[in-house]
Formats: sequence, structure tokens, C-alpha cells
Amino acid sequence: MAPSEQEESPFDIQLDIDEVSQVLPGYAGFGHPDERRASDEALRAHLVDALRDLLRHLVSLEVHLSRVGPVHLHERLRGVQGEIETLFDRIQAAPYSFSPLFTFETLPEDVQRTMLRCDREVIGAAKRAYELLEITLTPGSDFGAVVDSAKQAAASLDAALEQRLSAIMEVN
Repeated sequence: MAPSEQEESPFDIQLDIDEVSQVLPGYAGFGHPDERRASDEALRAHLVDALRDLLRHLVSLEVHLSRVGPVHLHERLRGVQGEIETLFDRIQAAPYSFSPLFTFETLPEDVQRTMLRCDREVIGAAKRAYELLEITLTPGSDFGAVVDSAKQAAASLDAALEQRLSAIMEVN
């Protein structure tokens, strides 16, 4: 079997957990129920903080656009804010708290790998959304592109969250 075709070992899983825990203190992986709950809580807290910051940024952009921007752009921005607020609410109220994911004593390694992959994708999508905060806006900025980027970031994060939710609900 070629090296790229080899199964990941538990050591590889631990390396992934260690990498994620660098971004999310408290992230413990999916080995035991208490670790799974801690990991889920750490991920959700990280996402809530990132989305809260992004919403604040978009509110300041909305204030600016209400003074100088075209009305249609202001309305588009409000729509994006609504999408992000919906994501924010979904993350805060986890609909899967009684999933077997959190009750089984042990999970098969393939399920642990799937959850790690989903969590890494969610973290990546959140990072891309958060990077919108780094944009320095000037009078010459393309505000339409900023609004489009925020909408795309929200859609990407929504898709990653949906994939994660599906993986959680498939545990049985």
C-alpha cells in the first residue's frame, strides 16, 4: 500500500487534535463523551466570538453606507447581516445536544476522523469570514465586493456547519 493510501493511526488523530487545540483552547477531540462535549463547546464559543466581531464590523459598515452608499447596497448588507445572525443563533442553540455522539462511551476512529475533518472545515470557514475584519475600507473601496464577500463567507460557514450537523446526526 502506498504511503498516501495508509490508514491514519490514532497518533495522527492526536496530531490533528493538537493542531485544532492551538486555535481552540479546550478542544479535546472525540475520544470520550466529556472530550466531545468540551470540543463542541470550544468550537461553538469560537464561532460565536468570531461572528459577533463580524456582525459588529458589518454594523459599522452599515452606518457608513447609510450615509454615503447606494440604497440597494445598504439593503444587501442588511440581508447578509440577517444571514449571519441566523448562523449565530444556530450555533448558540445546538440542536443535537442529545445526540448519541455525546453519550456513547467510545466512537469508532472513522467517526472521530470525520468529526475532526468537519471541525477543521468549520474553523477554516470561520477564519475566512473573520478575515473580512482585516479589510481596510477607504472612500475608494468597492463596498459591493465587501458585501458579496461577507455573503459568500456566511454561505461557506453555513455549508460547513450543515456538514458537521449531518455528521453528528449520523452517529448511532
